[in-house]
Amino acid sequence: MNSQKNQFYKRKRNKFSIWQRILRFMLMGKYKNHWQKSSFKKPFNSKKSSSKLYIGNLSYQSTEKDLAQLFSSYGITKSVQIIRDKRTNRSKGYAFIEMSNEKEAKEAIHFLHRNHFLGRDIIVSFAKPKADK
Repeated sequence: MNSQKNQFYKRKRNKFSIWQRILRFMLMGKYKNHWQKSSFKKPFNSKKSSSKLYIGNLSYQSTEKDLAQLFSSYGITKSVQIIRDKRTNRSKGYAFIEMSNEKEAKEAIHFLHRNHFLGRDIIVSFAKPKADK
């Protein structure tokens, strides 16, 4: 009789499915902070005032002179660097441009992002800082 009572309580206690128990463990257990941080990544937002721009989806035929000419209509370009393959010296399809100030950089992003340049729609955004190795 006593064992029947214990079985009844065990069944009642395990009324949640395995997925509900896992979710409850993640929300209330020791992995709470880890789970919340890893699954909801915030987009990159530069808090530093930066004037360095990333230009992606470039045509392989584009040169530094072409990019400097394109961005010069939105402000003074300090430097233009197309990233190239070390072995073949061919463009990898992206570049970095440094503008003289942040206002000009924002203006260039506003007008040139998803704009057609040498047969491709280029992507223009603020460059992320280099990751530590």
